[in-house]
Order: sequence, then C-alpha cells, then structure tokens
Amino acid sequence: MTDLDALRQRVADYFAGDADAVLGDAAVAEAGALLATVLDQDTEEEVYVDVFQAVALLHWCRFQATEQADDLAVAVRLFSFLAEKDVDLTPLEIRGHLDIGSGPGVLPASGTQWAVLALQGGDPAAIDEAVEILRAALADPADPYRDRYLVNLSAALLSRARRSSALADLEAAIAALTDVIALGGPELLSRMVDLALLLRDRSIHTGQKSHADQAVDACRAAVAAAGGPDALSTLSGTLVSRFELTGDPEDLHEAIAAGRAAIAADSGDRRVRLLANLGGALRLRFDRSGGLRDLDEAIEACRSAVALADSDDPYLAVYLSNVATALAVRAPHADHPTDLDDAVVAARAAVEVTPVGHPERAKYLSTLGNTASLRFERTGDPADIKTAVDAGRAALELLSADHPARPAVLSNLQNALAVRYELAGDPADLDAAIAAVSDAVDLVPPGHPGRAAYQSNLGLGLWTRGAEDDRARAIAAWRSAAEAQAAPVAVRLKAAGRWAEAATSEGSVSAVDGYATAISLLPLLTWRGVTRRDQERVLAGITTLTGDATAVATEKGDLGRAVELMEQSRAVLWSQFLDLHTDTTHLEETAPTLARRLVEIREQLNTPWPEPSPGRPID
Repeated sequence: MTDLDALRQRVADYFAGDADAVLGDAAVAEAGALLATVLDQDTEEEVYVDVFQAVALLHWCRFQATEQADDLAVAVRLFSFLAEKDVDLTPLEIRGHLDIGSGPGVLPASGTQWAVLALQGGDPAAIDEAVEILRAALADPADPYRDRYLVNLSAALLSRARRSSALADLEAAIAALTDVIALGGPELLSRMVDLALLLRDRSIHTGQKSHADQAVDACRAAVAAAGGPDALSTLSGTLVSRFELTGDPEDLHEAIAAGRAAIAADSGDRRVRLLANLGGALRLRFDRSGGLRDLDEAIEACRSAVALADSDDPYLAVYLSNVATALAVRAPHADHPTDLDDAVVAARAAVEVTPVGHPERAKYLSTLGNTASLRFERTGDPADIKTAVDAGRAALELLSADHPARPAVLSNLQNALAVRYELAGDPADLDAAIAAVSDAVDLVPPGHPGRAAYQSNLGLGLWTRGAEDDRARAIAAWRSAAEAQAAPVAVRLKAAGRWAEAATSEGSVSAVDGYATAISLLPLLTWRGVTRRDQERVLAGITTLTGDATAVATEKGDLGRAVELMEQSRAVLWSQFLDLHTDTTHLEETAPTLARRLVEIREQLNTPWPEPSPGRPID
C-alpha cells in the first residue's frame, strides 16, 4: 500500500465510523510528509491533485470531528486550490467554505474560516473581516450557498455583539438567521433553536418583556417542531431569562420541568450542559422560595456537570461558576463547613480557564470577588477581602457602560467595598461602595426583580454613612425594595424590616407601615411548597418582628393595629398547618415526582396576582 493509499484508507475508516483513524498525531504526520513530497518534487499534475485531495479530506474529517480551526484552515486552503482547477474535485458540503483564487500557498480570507476562528477566541479584527466578506458574498441572491453565508454571518455578528454589547449587531444576526429559516432546508429545526437563542440574548440585552416573549415563543415553536433535548433545554434557559426579567414564578416552574424533560430525552452527549442549566434554574427557585431541597439538588446537578465535563470543554468556566454561586448561596443556610472554601476554589478555577479577552471573563471575576468576600465574613482573612475588591474592580473594567451584566458586577463590588470598610474604616471605601450600588440601581429599570436587592444594599450604605439626607434616602430605598412586587420575597422582607427599624429610630410615622409590610410577606415566604423544616428555619430568623411591630403600633396609639399585627404574624405557621393538614416531607421521600408536582401547583395557588401600575390595565 502506498503512502497515498494509506491516507485514503484513514479517510475511508473515518466515514465507516472510526474517528480515531484521522485524529491521531500519526495521521497528521503522514499527511504532512506526503504533501511535502509532492511540493518538493516535479510531480505529475494528476498525482499532485490526488495528494492535495487526500490531505484536504483528512483535515476536513478532523475538523468535522473536533471543530478545530487549524484543520479547517488547511482543508480550505487545499480545496480552494483544487476548486480552481475543477470544482468537482471538492466535496459538495465544503464548497460554501471556499475562497476561489487563493492558490495553495495562501491562507484564504474565507468568511467561514474567520467566523470559526472568531468563535474560538480569535482576533476581533478577524470578526470584522468575516462580516464584510460574508455580506459581500450575499450580494448575489441566487448564490447556491446563500444559506451557509447567512449562518456564518449570524455567527460572526453574534461573536462581535458579545464582545462589544452592540445591539445593532445582535439585531443583524437575528435578521440573518431569520432569512436562513425562511429558506428551509434539512437543518431548519436546529436553526430554529439557534434563532431562539439569539432572541434570548436580545431580551437580556434590552430588558424588554416583549423581546423576552418573542424568545419564549420561538422556543415553543422549536419544541413543537422538533422536541428533543436541545429545544427543551433552550426553552428552559429562555424561561429562566424571562423569570429574571419579570419575576413570574410560573416561568421558573416550567423552566425546571423543561430542564428535567431535556435530561430525560438526552442520549448522553449533552448531559453536562443540561445538568448545568437545570442546576441554575433550581438555584433561582431556592432564591424565591427558600426551600433547601431545591438548593441541594442544584448543587448536585452543577457538581455533576463539572465532573462530567472534559478539560477543554468551552463551557467549563460556566459550570465551575455555577458551582461557586450555588455553594455560596447555601453557606449561610446549612451546616456544610466547606461550602465557602469549595466556592472560592470553583470560582478561581472558572477565571483561570477563561482566557484574557473572553467576553464572559468579567462575570467569572465578579463571582470570584463575591465568594471571596463571603468567606472573609466567615474567616476574617484579609487576603480574601483584597481578592474580592481586586477581582470586582477588574471585572468592572472589562464591561462597557451599557453591558447587561454591569449592575450585578457593581453590586458585588459594592459588597466587597462595604465589607472592607467595616474592617478598616476607610470612608473612601464606603463612598465607593455607595456610588457602585447607586449606579447599579440606576442601570436597572423599575419593576425588574433584581432592582430591589440593589436598593436594599444602597439603603445599608447610606444608613451607615449616616448624614441626615443619607438616612432619609436609605428609608426611601428600603421602602421601595419592600414594595417591589416582582422581587424575591426574602429580599422584600429584609428590606421591610430595615425600613421599619430605621423609621422607628427616626420617629417616622411610616414605621408601622414597614412592620405591616414585613408581616404581610410572611405567608409568601413560608408557602406550602416549602417543607415544614424550611418554614421554621425561615421564621426563626425573625422572632423579634412581632414584638417590635406590636410595640411601635402601641407607641403610636394604634392599639387595634397592634393586636392585628400580633395575631397575623403569630398565626402564620398555624394557618399553614390548618390549610395543608400535613407537610410534604413524607410524600417527597416515597414519591418525589408526585411531591414536586404538588409543590408546583401549590406555589401557583399561593402566588399573589400582581397589582397593576397606576393608569395601566393588567395584561
């Protein structure tokens, strides 16, 4: 067997199902040696062509198996040369990648090649070049490879949009992919999922409910047309995004159900990503309901994703960051002594596996800062608070002024600066903390579920600084957070308690209203879907609320309201028991699927109907 025959056999074995035949170092070495032989000698054209074709096919097969850009570059270079002689010398599926006219010694300026390179972390200038080349290629409406050009243009525009936060690029990417879907074709269903993802990115960027609704509708269409784990997982993630925008608990329940359905439908190759997505949704439901069972399941899912992921998985940093966040959330609520240490380790690993210049690096730095700050509060190690502040500032420097992640990064930085102020007492740290969280509040529109947490933190900073105007602004910030209908109940309750205590110390008539708001939230925080153990854990942290509310109302001369508040708060757990008759703990142990469904139905029944804004009808 000649060297050429041996190379052709490797390609044949690949198409027969043996990917290893083309993936080893020996295959590349053999191809390189054969190519060097024909380039160094006065070889007959027929042999020249046969070798170029075999080597190009080998690298094309490697690219199909691994998506490595280097293999694509070699295949495109050689096939472009062959296509100039006779386009029939190239496989049909690669012709849309080719740049005719480059010759064998020139790396072609293929828009597709640049798009792939850019998506794997290439130079931003390459993305710009890809966009221009692909737009020029689309000038001919009759081009048989128009669908491929549109797909690659969409990918290049999306990559550029994620680096620059340019909404125009994101809109153009959506338009390109919409045109692809209009053309139909065998990849229609996967393109529908891709479009849903782009629409989700846009809704996150703009914060507009109408955009979130369009993304969810696109996901539902993809699920209806194809089903399967990809469509179900995309629906789950998009529902989570809409929940983060609107606070509608129904979206979160449906997201978790879709995430579980995606895992059940998966054959195994997507399980890592699906577990990570499910873990994120479960953690969010814990944030809303306080049920530790959700949080424990979220951590288990996130850790499983990290354990199953390859070391070169492009989403490894996402999985690690998810683990860090979930562990940090659980640390104050459960007796797991290593949670914060493990959280810092995972957060630091997420940063380390993310290259400089990656669009998500800021988020991972912010997570590291947040986990280090939390550990400092537990251990008092000065190195942790230095890490927290440095990481937070480094994250902020990477984000544009209108980047959608900027409010969360500002909030984490504010927390680190506030903690350092408590340690060292430097007023500059307190001023910087207040400025950071104030910017976060300004960047988030009223009605956004996350705004209340930023307002509550702003109130803390202002109250700590203590000027007369600061104290008035702090009370106003806490009141606004407590009355935010879309915010998590735990955030609202804490803000209401701070509003009441601060107003009491200032002699404000709004103190009783603050206590009344806090007590009115108790049934929502101890909803029937939470186990009785979790209900009691939540209420244990607010044992003084009833007495304080009663005392303040009595001092203000409102005895009737004092009795009302006392009876209302004292009866919360008892009324839960009477309405439920029994808790779900035993059912969860014997029939967990049925118990989860019962939980979902009960939370829907317990969710209050949102009050309309003045002058606006309920949708």
